[in-house]
Amino acid sequence: MSLLTTHPPIPPRARPDGEEDAAPSRKRPRPAEAALQAPRPPAAAASVYHPRSRYARAAPDFQRLARLDAAFAREVTFDPAGRVRVDWKSPAGLRALTAALLRHDFGLEVELPADRLCPSVPNRLDYLCHVCDLLEEFRGPEGGGGGAAAPAFGPAGLLQEGADV
Repeated sequence: MSLLTTHPPIPPRARPDGEEDAAPSRKRPRPAEAALQAPRPPAAAASVYHPRSRYARAAPDFQRLARLDAAFAREVTFDPAGRVRVDWKSPAGLRALTAALLRHDFGLEVELPADRLCPSVPNRLDYLCHVCDLLEEFRGPEGGGGGAAAPAFGPAGLLQEGADV
């Protein structure tokens, strides 16, 4: 017995003018109750970052970083309207962005070697916030257990309990 089956061709749809469409749609009709649901907010309105992350409230301000950080300003371009454009495929530009974010948002001076990977600061901060949540969840009543490892996460105490980063 063959697992592959053939389905009959989908008949063409009839149009209101009596003609038939050459390419029938394969979409299933929406259920009536789905049409009555409230519309969803646009995806951009919801934050993709952890609520404790500073980037959940506002994305990095590239304009401000370009004004404050000469190394970052050398790696970006400006469009005719004056907006900063980051070349996401440029390793040097990404290193400059990461160093600028760490310097101006967290007060950290770092040197990022060209032969090493350079992770995105907002994504790594989001990851650390989630790890801290897990550690806090497993903390014992006396504050021991998994929470005892929390100081190891985040430079300069950025992710201390209750910290808003």
